[in-house]
Amino acid sequence: MSGMGAALFCLDWINSVGLTVQDHVQNALLMIFTVLLPFNPTICSIIITLLSLAMAYALPAATIYWLFSTPCLLALIFLAKSVRRPIPTAIIFFIMQLLAATGTITHNEELRSLILGYQPLIIAWAIGTLLGCAIEAQRKRTIAEEKASHRSEQLRVLHVLHDSVANDLVYAVTQCKSLRTELTDRGSIAKTDDVITALESGLAQLRQQIIEPAKRDIETIDKPGTDAGHIQTPDTQACIHSTMRTIEQRLRQCGFAGKPQISGNLSVIREEVIDVIDMTIHELGGNIIKYGEPGAYALAINVSADGTVTIVSSNRYRPRTDAPCWSSTSDTCHTPILLSNRLRSIGGSMSVSREDGEWTACVCIPDAYRDKAWQHTDEDDNR
Repeated sequence: MSGMGAALFCLDWINSVGLTVQDHVQNALLMIFTVLLPFNPTICSIIITLLSLAMAYALPAATIYWLFSTPCLLALIFLAKSVRRPIPTAIIFFIMQLLAATGTITHNEELRSLILGYQPLIIAWAIGTLLGCAIEAQRKRTIAEEKASHRSEQLRVLHVLHDSVANDLVYAVTQCKSLRTELTDRGSIAKTDDVITALESGLAQLRQQIIEPAKRDIETIDKPGTDAGHIQTPDTQACIHSTMRTIEQRLRQCGFAGKPQISGNLSVIREEVIDVIDMTIHELGGNIIKYGEPGAYALAINVSADGTVTIVSSNRYRPRTDAPCWSSTSDTCHTPILLSNRLRSIGGSMSVSREDGEWTACVCIPDAYRDKAWQHTDEDDNR
């Protein structure tokens, strides 16, 4: 902008005739500070404005031309961009237009000429104000997008660590302990114990140093940029079936008997809900492996006709452990922070109970359909 202004002023200077030495000096001063505008817009704008006022009213051979020169108008734009006072600017602009209209109606040519003569100054100031407000709004929007992107990446990494890495380590520990019971050689047993110790230490460090601090830093779990009406791809539906098969295989290898069930049509569910369902299955399946007593278990997903998704998990837990309820001090059950926050962000809820050695978790997500039309279709089919 300053470059274009300097070029226009330079052309005006070159095409002017009959200039005095004082005129050339004044043009040169304005040109210098116009060129320097990008380096320090505020200081240079103030200097240009003061020079223009002095040349217009104070100096010998003063002329009002300097107040409406390109450098002065450009300086006003830069000053207004820095000040950013839209309301006072709008009030002054409105008053000037009202005075100009009054001069026209009353045939007061002096008033009308005075207002219209100085109107370029307020227009330049208004342009700078609008430009400054637009730049500030864009800056805030960029910062918000960067924060949202950063949070989204943090959540993604946390989900991977919590749902995949931690559960994989737990599974590896469980398998090593199962293998240890089949070994007879003391050397092999000692090496297996070392592996188990290393895995458990790594798992503890992962939870204490990364997962838990990250959970505490996240006040709300809300996936930025999620479009509730986004149509799922086959991959997003297949991930639930893949997760269920993986959990079933791991549970079976650890001595658990059962088969995860899916009833209803997952293709009509919003993608953000699919993500939470996948996270829930990882969480529930992982906790069955970590804290459950080998034997029968139940794990089921149901998509009802009214758009409600229900996920139920039930199994017996090992004696002398409160871990399945995430409480080590009482019989009060607490849902995991990460999962409960994700559920809350989409309007879902989770309840956990423990009774007679049985641990049961129930997740409810209402209004999970992409479109209400799906709900009506299913209800009509049921009739």
